[in-house]
Amino acid sequence: MTHRVLVAGLVHETHTFLAQSTDLTGFEALVWVRGQQMLDRCRGDASPMGGALEVADASGWQVIPSRYGAAIPSGTI
Repeated sequence: MTHRVLVAGLVHETHTFLAQSTDLTGFEALVWVRGQQMLDRCRGDASPMGGALEVADASGWQVIPSRYGAAIPSGTI
Protein backbone atom coordinates (compact mmCIF):
# COMPACT_ATOMS: atom_id res chain seq x y z
CA MET A 1 0.00 0.00 0.00
CA THR A 2 1.36 3.40 -1.00
CA HIS A 3 1.16 6.18 1.57
CA ARG A 4 -0.27 9.48 0.34
CA VAL A 5 1.37 12.41 2.13
CA LEU A 6 0.32 16.06 1.90
CA VAL A 7 3.36 18.32 2.25
CA ALA A 8 3.58 22.05 2.93
CA GLY A 9 6.19 24.28 4.53
CA LEU A 10 6.93 27.77 5.76
CA VAL A 11 10.50 28.81 6.58
CA HIS A 12 11.24 32.11 8.31
CA GLU A 13 13.81 33.33 10.81
CA THR A 14 12.10 36.04 12.85
CA HIS A 15 13.95 39.03 14.28
CA THR A 16 11.66 40.62 16.86
CA PHE A 17 13.87 43.70 17.18
CA LEU A 18 12.97 44.83 13.65
CA ALA A 19 10.07 47.29 13.49
CA GLN A 20 8.87 46.28 10.03
CA SER A 21 6.90 43.05 9.80
CA THR A 22 7.28 40.43 7.09
CA ASP A 23 4.37 40.19 4.68
CA LEU A 24 3.68 38.08 1.62
CA THR A 25 6.07 40.09 -0.55
CA GLY A 26 8.92 38.93 1.69
CA PHE A 27 8.14 35.34 0.74
CA GLU A 28 7.44 36.09 -2.92
CA ALA A 29 10.91 37.64 -3.17
CA LEU A 30 12.58 34.36 -2.17
CA VAL A 31 10.30 31.30 -2.52
CA TRP A 32 6.51 31.17 -2.74
CA VAL A 33 5.35 28.16 -4.76
CA ARG A 34 2.57 25.58 -4.77
CA GLY A 35 1.61 22.34 -6.44
CA GLN A 36 4.00 20.95 -9.04
CA GLN A 37 6.08 24.16 -8.83
CA MET A 38 6.86 23.24 -5.23
CA LEU A 39 8.13 19.81 -6.21
CA ASP A 40 10.17 21.17 -9.13
CA ARG A 41 11.72 23.95 -7.02
CA CYS A 42 12.50 21.95 -3.87
CA ARG A 43 13.26 18.40 -4.98
CA GLY A 44 17.01 17.82 -4.77
CA ASP A 45 17.93 21.08 -3.03
CA ALA A 46 19.30 21.59 0.49
CA SER A 47 16.09 23.07 1.93
CA PRO A 48 14.03 21.44 4.68
CA MET A 49 11.42 20.62 2.03
CA GLY A 50 14.10 19.12 -0.20
CA GLY A 51 15.02 16.77 2.64
CA ALA A 52 11.40 15.82 3.28
CA LEU A 53 10.87 15.07 -0.41
CA GLU A 54 14.04 12.97 -0.50
CA VAL A 55 12.73 10.81 2.36
CA ALA A 56 9.28 10.57 0.77
CA ASP A 57 10.74 9.51 -2.57
CA ALA A 58 13.05 6.94 -0.96
CA SER A 59 10.08 5.53 0.96
CA GLY A 60 7.92 5.26 -2.14
CA TRP A 61 5.29 7.66 -0.81
CA GLN A 62 2.92 9.53 -3.09
CA VAL A 63 3.53 13.22 -2.37
CA ILE A 64 0.62 15.63 -2.65
CA PRO A 65 2.17 19.12 -2.85
CA SER A 66 0.42 22.04 -1.19
CA ARG A 67 2.34 25.30 -0.61
CA TYR A 68 5.95 26.12 0.31
CA GLY A 69 7.30 29.51 1.26
CA ALA A 70 10.59 30.88 2.51
CA ALA A 71 11.67 34.42 3.32
CA ILE A 72 14.98 35.95 4.28
CA PRO A 73 15.48 36.66 8.00
CA SER A 74 13.28 39.65 8.81
CA GLY A 75 10.63 41.02 11.17
CA THR A 76 7.65 39.17 12.61
CA ILE A 77 5.08 37.72 10.26
